[in-house]
Parts: sequence; structure tokens; C-alpha cells
Amino acid sequence: MMKIININDLKNFNDKTIITIGFFDGIHKGHQKILNVLVKKAKYYNAKSVVISFDNDILNLWKLTNCLMSLNKKIKAFKSLKIDYLLLLEIKDNFQNLNPDEFVKLYLEPLNCLGLVLGSDFSFAKNKMGNINYFKENTLYKIFEIKDVYYKNNKISSSYIRNLLLNGAIKEANKLLYWPFSLKSRIIKGLQNGQKINFKTANLKIYNSCYLLKHGVYFGYAYVNKNKYKAMINVGYNPTINNNKTLKIEAHLLNFNQNLYNHIIEIEFLKYHRKEHTFKSLIYLKKQLQKDLKKLELFS
Repeated sequence: MMKIININDLKNFNDKTIITIGFFDGIHKGHQKILNVLVKKAKYYNAKSVVISFDNDILNLWKLTNCLMSLNKKIKAFKSLKIDYLLLLEIKDNFQNLNPDEFVKLYLEPLNCLGLVLGSDFSFAKNKMGNINYFKENTLYKIFEIKDVYYKNNKISSSYIRNLLLNGAIKEANKLLYWPFSLKSRIIKGLQNGQKINFKTANLKIYNSCYLLKHGVYFGYAYVNKNKYKAMINVGYNPTINNNKTLKIEAHLLNFNQNLYNHIIEIEFLKYHRKEHTFKSLIYLKKQLQKDLKKLELFS
């Protein structure tokens, strides 16, 4: 069972370790290669595998506004990959202002590091002053350099996957992610226009990661109270019934008729079905939604 530790736990840490360092957003195929090697090398050297990663608040420092995976799902993925320890650093730990020597002394030495598993373009410490060459030239750690992983001649990276999502290539993005892209949010009250055409939808509270998706209609699954339902999801402005250019995400759950207000729901996006359209009236919108529903029923 993986243990989550913080800087205070390092004072009495006794295990020998093999370590990797990174944010691991989405835990994509490139990350998975690093993490799988980490676990294998730790077993080979009779050590423990350690991931040093960061709370999602680090995005503010990196001037990013969204991430591919929540921290809770990331922790779940690390557990699934059989990582022994997760050292989770927070901005208050001030790690972002350390030089490479300070970082090693504060984190790697107390962890009794034997070696590091790192991607070719790895960098760390203040202003990215540290890299693989730093470790090779200044430490005695074993260094296991992992080459980049490619998909259709493109280096797999979190930024590449974000671009896939923004272009509606949800199936391709999901091939590269550890789990299909999903959003977990609270259901809020909407304009209730769906009730006028007997088509109920659940309106998700919008947060930063919602802006990763191309506008349009998606098919996927909704998870409510541990139950799974087919879902049709609209991402966009609802131009037929809404003049306000405010992003909205609405989900219609197949064969579901309960009140979801204020509940937490997770939506898994699996297929980009069609673009968002402006219809002449609610009647035309309803006809299109009925066509969409027939296709959703056949979706699997």
C-alpha cells in the first residue's frame, strides 16, 4: 500500500529508495514508462519506489490554468502502479526557490536515494537550473534516463494531450492518458430550459479544467453515487437558448430521472459526437436531441 508523506516525515525515514520527480499531469504513456521502470529498479535494488510530486497549486507558478487529472485521481493512479511512497510537496514548502544542491540535500539525501529514474528532458529546482547532467556530474546516484515516447510522430506530453482535447480528438487523448479524460464537479441550477422540451440536464459547476474541451456534444458515462449511466454532454454556450457567452457543461443521463442538484458527479468523455449548433427554435433543438439520443443508446 502506497504511503503519502511530507517533508516532516523525512526526519526518521529509513528505507533505501529509487526516486522519480515530476508533476505527472494525466499520467500519460510517457509518464507510465518512467513509473514502470521506477518500480522495477526499486525491486532490483531491494529499495522502495518514491515519486516526488507537487500539489496542483503549482500550476499557478507555472502560469497554467488547468490540468488533465485531479490530485485525487493522480494519487489513485500512483497506487494502481504499485508506487511505495508519494512525497507530495506544496508551495509553502518553498521547494520552487531551491537551487539543485539545496534540493538534493533537503529531499534526496533524507530519502536515502540510491538512484533516479528521469525523462530525457527532466529539469528541476529554481529556474530549472538542474537536469540529468547535474546528477551525473555532481552526485553518485545511479541515473536511469528514459527516452521520450511518441504517438504518430509526436512526442507524448501533457501539452500535446491538451491540444488533442482542444481539437476534439477525445479518443486519441484517452489512448494516451492513464484513464479517460473526466471532469468531477457539483451540479448547480441552470436555466431549466431542458424541462420545456422534456429533456432534463444536469449543469456542472465550471472550473479551470472544463476549458480544455472543444465545444460540442460528447458521448460518455456519468458516475453518480457509484452508479454508471450513459450520458450525452454538451460543452459550449448553448447558443439556441442563451445569448450569454458563458461556458456551460450540461449532461443528460440516459434512463435517469432523479434530482441531482448539489450532488457531485463525474463525467467521463469518450466520443466527440458533433459540433454545437444554433437552431431556429427549441422545437428544432428537440428534434436533433432525439436523433442524438438514438445514437447514444447504441453507443458503448
